[in-house]
Amino acid sequence: MVVLIMTEPKASSSQKMNEYSIDNEYANTRIDRFLYLKFGFTHGMIRKFLRKKLVTVNGNKVVADYRMLYGDKVLIYVSILSREKIEVSKKNNFVTDKCYKKYEKIALSMVLDNMNELVVINKPYGMPSQGGSNINVSIDSLLKYIESGLHLTHRLDKYTSGVMLLAKGNLMARKIGELFKNAMVGKTYYALLSRMPSSKSGVLELPLCEIEQSGERIVVVAKTNGIRSITKYNVITRISEDMILVRLSPLTGKKHQLRVHMLHLGCPIIGDKKYGGIAGKLCLYAHSISLPGVGIFSATPPKHMSFISPVL
Repeated sequence: MVVLIMTEPKASSSQKMNEYSIDNEYANTRIDRFLYLKFGFTHGMIRKFLRKKLVTVNGNKVVADYRMLYGDKVLIYVSILSREKIEVSKKNNFVTDKCYKKYEKIALSMVLDNMNELVVINKPYGMPSQGGSNINVSIDSLLKYIESGLHLTHRLDKYTSGVMLLAKGNLMARKIGELFKNAMVGKTYYALLSRMPSSKSGVLELPLCEIEQSGERIVVVAKTNGIRSITKYNVITRISEDMILVRLSPLTGKKHQLRVHMLHLGCPIIGDKKYGGIAGKLCLYAHSISLPGVGIFSATPPKHMSFISPVL
């Protein structure tokens, strides 16, 4: 819970400020994330507010990655809470009643299960997990429409749909984060490949690293300085001459791991133009996640992969 107290600003007595007292729910949360979750401010707005001291912590100027402590006092000028919300509503549709209902409908349609400490969702194809430059809507921005205090526990690529876990509160988020870190979370993906692998099952242990190539960030296999990455794969069926359904189980969770491993196998994922696939929609989706002592949660395929449902 965040306690709201009205107080006068030190810099200008003509403007009131809102004071937010930080308790355990938001302790150790970055100030930019707090402002984003609570008010829907864009990253650009947050940087401006912090730079101009329109938002301070304990009366002091802080940077965007400042992690708040229990008892911190976040001070926000009342004027930006009214004026900037209007600006946000025009640009990103966060505030107006009409737009609120629109985004609430999108957010609630993703929910697969709402438990005591977890919310399970089916992330839509084409929606990024987190915000950034030129991104108005993301999973992160929709959390508040589902329930307050939700946290992302992991991410999926923008064009990978499927099951995601949201934690209720910081404590649960840290617990799940530790499970992911210690490879205790089971993950199953399905993908459509353009070629049949030479072996119908196997384990790929190929270290990966991210590099810049022709002005673009990509992930490559790098045996000398790469990070350990392991993927199990099994061919399920041949759907057509140039469409093979495979089950993929990443034992590690590196960026673009499945896509790069399939490319190295000589069987790029259909639609993965970045990593050797033919043009079109990326045919990769996160089918299920298993949490020890909790259960297995699964999601249905995206529309462009719905025809694989009978064989899953």
